[in-house]
This record gives sequence, structure tokens and C-alpha cells, in this order.
Amino acid sequence: KQRFHQSTIRALSPGLQGEIAIESGAADVCNCVPYLRDLGHDLLREIVHYLLPEMYGPGEFVINRDAVSVIQRGSAWWKDKILSYADIIGEDMLLSSAHLRNSVYPKTLTFVELMTLNRLDLGTVCEKFPHFSHTVRLAQIKLAVRRGVVFYAKHFKKMMALRPAGFLADGGEAESMEIHKCTVQSINESCHHPQFSVTEG
Repeated sequence: KQRFHQSTIRALSPGLQGEIAIESGAADVCNCVPYLRDLGHDLLREIVHYLLPEMYGPGEFVINRDAVSVIQRGSAWWKDKILSYADIIGEDMLLSSAHLRNSVYPKTLTFVELMTLNRLDLGTVCEKFPHFSHTVRLAQIKLAVRRGVVFYAKHFKKMMALRPAGFLADGGEAESMEIHKCTVQSINESCHHPQFSVTEG
């Protein structure tokens, strides 16, 4: 049914496709995701081809590491807060390193409806719109660096809590450097490509 819906949209003129995208609320969905905000008419028309609806029942985990989703209806529990309308799930699907991605998945509290964009489909759009690829690439690098700092701080704090006072002075620099090395490698996994595309990762 969804494939038929998409085929029907593609059969319309570019202008009508854009109008449907706007009227269907696709722009509002995209504006919830930092790297999909304020898209031009052509970009929005392209993105709407790949936005897919998903539904989960109560008590299910939303597990899709290769997609970003926006909640349209319902609520879910994630870490220490409740996610509801317009909240996003999977923003870090841009990142290649598992160390920098969230490892805790949202669990639905009610029936939840999502609009979802897969990583491969985002890559396809980026290949068609180089300037958009640059925008996504910058978002990817910023997110990787931010998550890298958090990763390093978390593991360094954990290491120090498990070691006696004076640990670094007694030769603990090696373990500290190992954390630093892992952090740098994790960031590089997401930052060494020249652009965001379907061939990454």
C-alpha cells in the first residue's frame, strides 16, 4: 500500500508533489530533525518520497539503528524521560561508530506512530543534492565530536572511580591513553569521509 502511495505521488507533476509534501505535514516532520530543518522546495519534495509511517504497540522497543524517526502520536520512555509528539528517535543514525551511538532504545508506553527516514534513503538524497550533503556532513561531524567528548568523559570518570588515589601518577597513563585512542578512532569513523552518502560506514 505504501509503495503504491509513493508511486502515485511520483506520477504527479513536481509542483503538485511539493504541495502534497507541505500539506501532508512533511515539512513539520523534517523541521523536528536538526539536519533536516528549513529544506528548500525541491529537497522537501525529494525527502517526502522516502518518509515512511511506522506503528508500534504498547510495551515495544523502537529498534532501528539505521533510521531517524519523529513521533507523530503516542509516547515512549527513553532513559529518564518521556518522548511524545515531535520528539525524535535515532538522530545519531548519522554516526558510523557504535561507541558514539545511543545504546538505550525507547520503549513505547502507548500505541506510537512514527514517520521514519532510513539512512540509505538519506544518502540517496544527498547524492542528488551536493549542497544538502554538505549540510548533513557538518551535522555528522559536530555530533561525532560532541558524542566523543561525552564518551571520553564517561569512561575516564568510570576508570578513576575504580582506581585508587594516585593511579595516574603510578603508571595509569597507559589506560587513560587507551580511552583517548578509542575516542579518537570512534570520531574518525564518522569524520573521515568527504561527504555523507550511501557508501559510508
